[in-house]
Amino acid sequence: MKHSALQRISTELLVIVLGVLIALWVDDWRQTRAEEALQRQLVSRMATELTADGADLANGDYVIRARLW
Repeated sequence: MKHSALQRISTELLVIVLGVLIALWVDDWRQTRAEEALQRQLVSRMATELTADGADLANGDYVIRARLW
């Protein structure tokens, strides 16, 4: 009787520990995906801003050259 109860408690404890570990893994996986999505968004914005800044610099260079001419 004691052996059976101990075995059942051990099994239940194992199931609980595995459930917690899986939940932690899923949470970490979701957080990693969210951070990667944010990184992609920030890089995209940075590329857009750099392109706009490059156009502004080219326009400014044109204006300076026209004034110097």
